[in-house]
Amino acid sequence: MLLELSFKIMKIFIESSIANVRSEPSNKSELVAQLLFADTAILLNEFNEWGYISNEKYKIQGWISKKNYSPFIASNPENNNQINNKIVFYDLISFIYDENKNKFPVFCGTIINDYKKINENFYNINGKIFFIEDINKMKKISSLKELALSFLNSPYLWGGNTFAGIDCSGLPFIVFKCLGINLYRNSYHQVELGEEVFFIENAKVGDLLFFGNEEKIYHVGIYLGNNQVLHSSGYVKIDYIDNYGIFDTKEKKYTHNLLRIKRILKNNL
Repeated sequence: MLLELSFKIMKIFIESSIANVRSEPSNKSELVAQLLFADTAILLNEFNEWGYISNEKYKIQGWISKKNYSPFIASNPENNNQINNKIVFYDLISFIYDENKNKFPVFCGTIINDYKKINENFYNINGKIFFIEDINKMKKISSLKELALSFLNSPYLWGGNTFAGIDCSGLPFIVFKCLGINLYRNSYHQVELGEEVFFIENAKVGDLLFFGNEEKIYHVGIYLGNNQVLHSSGYVKIDYIDNYGIFDTKEKKYTHNLLRIKRILKNNL
């Protein structure tokens, strides 16, 4: 596709609950990833109603609708008497409220790093006012395993990052994001991270299991212990895993060939 682009580079802020990142500037094109509210990226170009963005932290590039983003506005610490900690949403879906008291959904893995607390429960987030119930009473994570299992039975969606639809690499991506650990978005990049673990007998809860063939990594799951793997394949489910790979007890066969085990967390939650 030959595009006439307007050259424009700036930092942007995702202001919608979800921003679909597509391979081409069209709603009909492949969904390659999703960014969540308060994520940031670099806008490289614009074409009609689309912006071409890059997030190097996650290794995400693609096109998103201009309706999903605005210029990033940094908080001014001089006007903020309280130095903030980041606000992390662990529930599969939560609701905050805009200045017109309309519900605004936020999904698990949404992290607000930059904001001003105006007064009790009111926050300036990238130039807009939101009401957030007492953040001290928000759900906290008790373990990686608990958070990962909250996605059980979520449907598979290529490029998806939420319980409404998530793919194999999106699952560890969101779980680790909630822990403050940035993974790359795709499995073939995620395998570059962490320390090598040899044999499933040495794996710990939270280790990432990578599957594929000699040519390519194409699947990833989270080790739950006791020869169990949580992964998104058709839907998020638990299957038996050994050194050969994933064994589907329903189909009575191995479905994914185990290639590598990587440890991201040295002290697993």
